[in-house]
Amino acid sequence: MNKAKRYFWLDILLLGLFALTIVSLAGHHSAVGLMIHSVAGALVILGSLVHVIWHWDWIKANILRYPSDIGKACRANRRIDLPLLGLFALCGVSGLAIGLMDLTWMAHILLLREGWSHLHHLSGSLMLLLLLLHLGHHVKWLACMARKCFAPGNPMNLTLDN
Repeated sequence: MNKAKRYFWLDILLLGLFALTIVSLAGHHSAVGLMIHSVAGALVILGSLVHVIWHWDWIKANILRYPSDIGKACRANRRIDLPLLGLFALCGVSGLAIGLMDLTWMAHILLLREGWSHLHHLSGSLMLLLLLLHLGHHVKWLACMARKCFAPGNPMNLTLDN
C-alpha cells in the first residue's frame, strides 16, 4: 500500500473512532457508554499520534518553520491545525485526568472533577468544529483517494508492504 493510501485509511479510521467517541456520549451515564467513549477516545489519541508522526516532515516544513513563501492553502491549514492541536491536547489531557480521578480516591473531589469536565466538554466541542473545518480543507484529497481506493476493478490491497 502506498503512502497516500496509508494516510487515507488512517484518516478514515480516525474519523470513525472520533464519530464513535461523540456518538457514545449519548450513553455516557451508563458504564458501557462511558467505557466506549473512553476506549474510543484513547484510540483517537493513539491514532492521532501516528497521524502526526507520519506527517512530521510536512509539519516541520509548513507549520513549525513558518516559511514566508508558503501558499494560501498551507497558511489556511496552519490557522486551523495549530488551534486544533492545542484543543486536542486539552481534550485528551482533561479526559485522562477525569478518568484517573474516577479510578482513584480523587473522584470525591467533585469541584476539581467538574472543572476538568467543563474543560473536556468545551475543548471537545471546539475541537469538533475545527475538525470539520480541517476535513473541509482536505475534502478534495479525501474524495480523490476514495475514488482510487474504491474504483471498480481496483483490488483493495490493505497490506502495509511498500
